[in-house]
Amino acid sequence: MTSLQRTTSKDGKTLFRKQFRINGKRPTIRLGTLRESEAQSLSRQIDLLIDAKKHNFPLNAESQAWIRDTVPDHLLRRLVAVGVLDETTKVVQMRLCPDKDQPVIPSLDQFISWYVQQRRADCEASTVRKISSSLNQLASFCSQDEKIVSIVDITEVTAFQYRLHRLENRAEATVAKDIKICKTAFTYAKRNGWLETNPFTGIKAGSEHNPDGQKVIDINTYEALIESCPNSTWRVIITLARISGLRLPSELVNLRWEHVNWSEGKILITSPKTKRYGKHQRTIPLFPRLETELAEHFELTGSQSEFVIEDIALRSKGSNLRTTFHRIRERAGVPIFPNPFRNLRLSAANDICRAGFTMKVVTEWFGHDMATALKHYHQVMPADFARAREQDPFKQAEKVTPKATPALPRMEENGQAPIKKGIENTVEHGSYQCLMTPTGLEPVLPP
Repeated sequence: MTSLQRTTSKDGKTLFRKQFRINGKRPTIRLGTLRESEAQSLSRQIDLLIDAKKHNFPLNAESQAWIRDTVPDHLLRRLVAVGVLDETTKVVQMRLCPDKDQPVIPSLDQFISWYVQQRRADCEASTVRKISSSLNQLASFCSQDEKIVSIVDITEVTAFQYRLHRLENRAEATVAKDIKICKTAFTYAKRNGWLETNPFTGIKAGSEHNPDGQKVIDINTYEALIESCPNSTWRVIITLARISGLRLPSELVNLRWEHVNWSEGKILITSPKTKRYGKHQRTIPLFPRLETELAEHFELTGSQSEFVIEDIALRSKGSNLRTTFHRIRERAGVPIFPNPFRNLRLSAANDICRAGFTMKVVTEWFGHDMATALKHYHQVMPADFARAREQDPFKQAEKVTPKATPALPRMEENGQAPIKKGIENTVEHGSYQCLMTPTGLEPVLPP
């Protein structure tokens, strides 16, 4: 909450000051002797900055132009001091730095903090955590080198050595994701004027595909898991993952009973992960197995909560579902397998694809693109090898001798077809009756 306050000095002048709350504090900024219209304008601009800071939004064009051209230096420094503005922001640096063409270069820790704040505006919390974790791994590696003070000290050699270091104890798919995050982050640094070149540009990230972490969970295993669930809530959670292919836990957060269309056999799914790509929702079928579990769960809990998963600890974004799932798996006698919820989703997509639905339908229901589907979700199964032996795709078909195409009839010099009396052994050729002779076909006109 902010307020614009008016006071009177000893000599009778009208003074204005701005008071607001930010970062748990309530600072006051003196605006000085101004006309009321000027004070109101300043107050509005400060409110825009405070709102952007609280919601982790980037500065809009109006605010950047105001900082660059209008705000007095003393007021700008005060806004930085109380935490309304970040001193690493380029437009702020250009005002505070004596040489505007040479902005202050942030340290690696300062840059990581700045970049993570930038990405909060367009990424989900889980994605931001992954970005922060990957960049902090880079910071930990660079801290071993005393020569690396700021981001300009990170060279292509440093980036190459960092990748090798990560490959020593991490899977190639994990390292590939880390390198891509670093490459994107340093692209932001280059655009912000801190770097001339991106040190990660020439570093090959590698493939994020990890076949060792993928496993198809068959229906028999799914049924064993369902039988071992402690309650209807967990039966619904596992069914949503294995039968409907939901991303867990992110797509459980906003799943409400009103999203279940019993009459039409459909469910509306809200997808935070694909929101920034313009696909914040998708509709999936109410598969028979899912309908059964949901109906039983609704009878027990439908009147108690508007959400399908009533326990907020299970449907929050940072919920830990793996611990209870592994207890269920052990009770069912199912061997341990990696990435349980991801592989349950993979198995659902694989089954739907093999059921004969088109790729367009599969990608719409599961909320991924075709490249991702082919790379991660559709698997080569043992049954494919058996079918290849039973149905030899190279079995030679029966030879069929093609019929020769009859030659066109010869025409006389006057343009009329010659007349033949015999019509035995005749064949059709276009609009002509033709007689088969040792030399070919000759047209025959009716008498």
